[in-house]
Amino acid sequence: MRKDFVALRYIKTAAEAVSEPVDAEAAVHNATRAVKLAPDNATVLDRAGRIYVYTGQYQQALATLEKARRHTDRQYLYEIGSCLLHTGQKEKGIAYLTRHLANVKFDYHAENISGGGYALHLNNVGYVYAEADLQLPHALALTRQAVSFDPLNPVLVDSLGWVYYKLNDLTNASFYLEQAVRQSLHQPNAELNYHLAMVYIRLGRRAEAARELKRALQIRPGYPAPQRELRRLHWELAPPWYAQTMAQAS
Repeated sequence: MRKDFVALRYIKTAAEAVSEPVDAEAAVHNATRAVKLAPDNATVLDRAGRIYVYTGQYQQALATLEKARRHTDRQYLYEIGSCLLHTGQKEKGIAYLTRHLANVKFDYHAENISGGGYALHLNNVGYVYAEADLQLPHALALTRQAVSFDPLNPVLVDSLGWVYYKLNDLTNASFYLEQAVRQSLHQPNAELNYHLAMVYIRLGRRAEAARELKRALQIRPGYPAPQRELRRLHWELAPPWYAQTMAQAS
C-alpha cells in the first residue's frame, strides 16, 4: 500500500514534467521509478505508459501499456497502435488505429462522446499517420474533419497544417500553421512554432524560420528538434568565410 502511494507520487511528478516547459528526462525517470516500485499497479502502469508515449519512449510504452491490460479503455487501441507505428510495426499499428477509429465513431453516433471529444480522436490518429508518413490522404481527411468540429482549436489546426506539410502542399501548410500559432498566443505550444518553422525552411523563408525556432526554444528550453534545425539553419546562413573556417577546424 505504501509503495503504491509513493509510486503514484512519482507518477504525479512525471506528469508535471510533461507540461510546458517539458522535461522529458525527468518525466521518464520518475515514471520508471514508479513502475519499479509498483509493477502490478494497473493505474501506475497506465499513467506511466502514457508518459512514455508522450516522451517518445515507444518500446517502454508498449511493454507497460500491454501489462496494464486496459483493453476496454477507449485510448488503449490508439496508444498501442501509435507505439507500433513508431517501432516499425506498420501493418499491426494501422490495424489497431483502424479499430480505434471504428470504436470512437460508434461512440460518437451513440452520443457516448461529444463532438469535441470525437474531433480529438480523429486528430490524434491523423497526426500519428502524418508523423509516420503513412496513410497521408487518410490523415488529411481525418484532420480536416477534426477541424470542422472546432476550427479555433490550435492543436487541431496545427495537425491539419502538418499533414499538408507532409503532403508538400506548402500554401495550405503555411496558412493553417500560421493560424495555429496565432490562436495559441494565450497558451504557447513549442511544437506549433517548430512546425511553422519547418514550413518556412522549405519555402526558403529562413529568417522567419529562425524566429519561430527561437520562439519554440523559449517556450520549451532544450527541445531537441528546434535546436537541431537552428544549428543547421545558422550553418546555411553563415558567410562563406565562416563556413570555410569551421570546415577546416573540423
